[in-house]
Amino acid sequence: MPSTVRPTLLRILAALAVPMGALSVAFAETPTAPSASATASASPIPGGPAAPVVDILDVPGVIDPSIARYLTSEIADAERRGSSLVLLRMDSAGALKIGDDSSPAPPVARRIAAARVPVAVWVGPRGARAAGGARFVLEAADVAAASPGARIGDLHPADLGSPGRWTRLQERAALEALAATNGRRSGSLDARASGAEGLLRAIDGRVARTPAGTVVLRLPERETLVRFHKPGPIRRALHGLANPALAYLLLLGGVMLVVFELFQPGFGVAGVSGALVLAGAAYGFSVLPVRPWGLGVLLLGLALFTWDVAVHGLGVPSALGAAAVAAGSLTLGTAGALRIPGWLVALGVLSCVMFFVPIMTVAVRARRAEGD
Repeated sequence: MPSTVRPTLLRILAALAVPMGALSVAFAETPTAPSASATASASPIPGGPAAPVVDILDVPGVIDPSIARYLTSEIADAERRGSSLVLLRMDSAGALKIGDDSSPAPPVARRIAAARVPVAVWVGPRGARAAGGARFVLEAADVAAASPGARIGDLHPADLGSPGRWTRLQERAALEALAATNGRRSGSLDARASGAEGLLRAIDGRVARTPAGTVVLRLPERETLVRFHKPGPIRRALHGLANPALAYLLLLGGVMLVVFELFQPGFGVAGVSGALVLAGAAYGFSVLPVRPWGLGVLLLGLALFTWDVAVHGLGVPSALGAAAVAAGSLTLGTAGALRIPGWLVALGVLSCVMFFVPIMTVAVRARRAEGD
């Protein structure tokens, strides 16, 4: 390829990658930054430390396997340390089930119900919500609370991965049974507070019934260490990849990089980068519930684009490819919270058309001219 063409194409690819990378960052969820340090106290559970401790954990977005493992691990650590209270700050549209199970309640909710350390769940800040499987997490807690303006959303579907697996009646019965173990009616709250500090003051003196026994929460200010916890970088990365919009962008971007490399001599930076990006997309789609036929149609559309470039047709196959990419993208997700937004689908189709038609046409023609 002439020396002036390849750098130009790389600059065009970089220009396309910038907005896609910005969108990827926007869709990658990060834990909520902790508020100012709070002080509180709670009576220690049997065998606990002399100085009571409150552990605060963030539950950002959909409760996927990485977040579920994080919560389970942190609760187990709190039990071993003898912490006085675990407080989950939650803003979640639902949960993905982990493995096959006989109950609509996510396993992490049952782990919270069985915890030997008192667990409080606060839905906040203002505008936050707890819907679907996240409702089970809220009801499983010894203390259920929310911020003013927070929403306790629809229970159905309890499992975002298999929205039709359980009937509404089964989900409702399981939720009410879980709430009853904590002496509440489904949907009722023990407290409303605008933040962690206010919640700890509001539940001062409350009795928590855990499998380890009854615990009276004592919360005088400035006497207890409050520790904020966040998922580690690997768990944060895995949680970010379990985002349908991000996985979709990674799939399109990875395919474009690999296709560009396939039409160039050797295997360089674009190919390696594309392989890594596709690995991230593969993880995301392995965790997220997707319709296999929707993913198949999407991949078929990308293959049609590639084939048309290879045969220098740029005609009917490319048109069919654009239609297949659009159809596959729109039908990829299985639930409302996991579907690709229509505007992002339009952007994805447009990016494919721009890449495969003008950019790859120039690249292939330039290489052919160089060969001649």
